[in-house]
Amino acid sequence: MRNRRILSNSCLLLFLIFGVITTAWAETFDDGVVAYRNGNYMRALKIWTPLAEAGDAAAHFNIGIMFAAGQGVEPDQRRAVDHYRKAAEKGYPPAQFNLGAAYVDGKGVKADIAKAIEWWQKAAANDLDRAQYNLGTLYYFGRGVPKDLTKAEDWFEKAAVQGNQEAERVLAALRAQRQEAATAKVTAEPEMPAPQSKTAVHNAEWLRAREPQHFTIQIFGHKNAAGIAKFVETHELSGDLAQFETRRDGNPWFGLVQGTYPDKQAARAAIGNLPARIRASGPLVRSFADVLGDTTSVAADAATVAPAASPDPVDSGVQDAVSTEILAVLTAWSQAWSSKSVDAYLRMYATDFIPSRGLKRPAWEQQRRQRLTAARYIKVAVSDPVIRPLADGTVRATFQQAYESDNYRDSVQKALTFKRVDGAWQITRERVLR
Repeated sequence: MRNRRILSNSCLLLFLIFGVITTAWAETFDDGVVAYRNGNYMRALKIWTPLAEAGDAAAHFNIGIMFAAGQGVEPDQRRAVDHYRKAAEKGYPPAQFNLGAAYVDGKGVKADIAKAIEWWQKAAANDLDRAQYNLGTLYYFGRGVPKDLTKAEDWFEKAAVQGNQEAERVLAALRAQRQEAATAKVTAEPEMPAPQSKTAVHNAEWLRAREPQHFTIQIFGHKNAAGIAKFVETHELSGDLAQFETRRDGNPWFGLVQGTYPDKQAARAAIGNLPARIRASGPLVRSFADVLGDTTSVAADAATVAPAASPDPVDSGVQDAVSTEILAVLTAWSQAWSSKSVDAYLRMYATDFIPSRGLKRPAWEQQRRQRLTAARYIKVAVSDPVIRPLADGTVRATFQQAYESDNYRDSVQKALTFKRVDGAWQITRERVLR
């Protein structure tokens, strides 16, 4: 019995598996692991290739990781998927998980949520907790499957039993919500029916019925729907109003739009007819396509697989100097955001930065510009940073982020991944952890 280490994308990058294998192959495979850890990717690939050709699932999987990350080879998502598939078809859970992730992200294959679910179900049946957790999110949000909170909780429970901390956190929140609802039902006094608002506020169905290339004006945002209703009542608004739900920094967020306009110029002209207090808050002209893109982000966030991790951290001897550099970059990033210096803020992100929610880089940049310029003020504070250099040369910073603007505030744990580009550290990944 020998222990064999393999690399993983979108999950833990180091797995330990046990099986009956020949002594020669075990040593050869481990030699590949040693070469990989030392950054000798060409040698690792040379060692693992004949093993993969002979049908070894772990070798296929590791080579898939190398093609996905461009380690010792040119990045090639299609070839990465090919190796994942060969390992997955042999019943290898990490490969089944990564193949599902490829179908979610559309990397190397055409995006197909049904196939992602198929492969995640296979990985989950083999007790891979990350797959069980992702299936829970799909059932919770009804993405690719009918929304089913019971099934969602079942999957979260299976992941939590295996020690998945995110699943444990979600389960605790779901149970607390259920307990609150039960308590409220027992103690609440009977309520008289509320009078209908004299102004009807449409929902996302109304938005989907608009022409995508037409425009509307976003006039307000709030962390809950009750805040939207109060805003409408307070300002005695009329006309076509619609509410939509999205997410901001990982938390629910509700927006309110008004009107339908054939082009951007007409929408801008209509801003002059809004009440002075609303004009002062900086209303946004948006296409209906853009607004609808936000409404899909709730489901998209839940099922997005964690970015590819890297192998074990490098030796701590280089950490002090790197940590100092990354802390300085974090400070500059938060200051650019707080000062609404849009160009400086966007320059902090690498050209190959991958936005969340499936957005393309130009759409993400446009969205960030709108949000930074719309707020009257922004304050971003970073605390408790943990800097972790990784073996592939990138660095991950995990920290607590406190955000405040004139109409929103929250506190989240965030992770940024940096790589050095022309001597400067830039962001390649951004994730809200909780």
